[in-house]
Amino acid sequence: MDRVAILEIFGKKVMDNDLPAALIEAHKEISFTIFEEVIKENPQPAQTDKSWKILKDIAGARSTLVPFLSFAEKAEGLLVNPENYIELDYIFKKFKTSVQYVIANYDALGQYSNLHELWTKEKMGQALNAITEASAIFSNEIVEEGQANVSSDTLKLTSRMFSLTLYAIMGEKNYYKFAAESKKAMKILSDYQRHFTEPGETRIQ
Repeated sequence: MDRVAILEIFGKKVMDNDLPAALIEAHKEISFTIFEEVIKENPQPAQTDKSWKILKDIAGARSTLVPFLSFAEKAEGLLVNPENYIELDYIFKKFKTSVQYVIANYDALGQYSNLHELWTKEKMGQALNAITEASAIFSNEIVEEGQANVSSDTLKLTSRMFSLTLYAIMGEKNYYKFAAESKKAMKILSDYQRHFTEPGETRIQ
């Protein structure tokens, strides 16, 4: 994906949203575009309408997660209010469905990557349970206290598992190409957004 296309996407999003929302929406569209380019070039034999939807859900959730993770890493945690938790709840729900999909299709997906060597079904189940339990605690805190303390470890595990589910569903070759193209695209986006942000503000990484 070239620089002009990336900046055109960001420019359109800035016109319709405030900066934080524009960055998330640009991140999503760029991810979707790279997904489509990579998959069309090398179709995954196991690709289905359902797995494609899962991939798009993961891309959207990962993009929404970026600013939360950035803040949490700096402060070793994140204090969120009910409005912000709506977005985190969306992230955790997409996390749950994506990991459940990989677990359910573990044997078939392992044919196209080293998934079986990286994570066992049991280990994936443990991560799923840990995030599900944590999100339930956060939801209760929001209801009872009007705010929730979300640990950076929880967000890091969520991000790591999103990457794993992408790897499993896309296949090893497609995933690494997607990751490389995404890294270059987000570097361009990050460099350009410096024109819009003050020192210390959160940036897409």
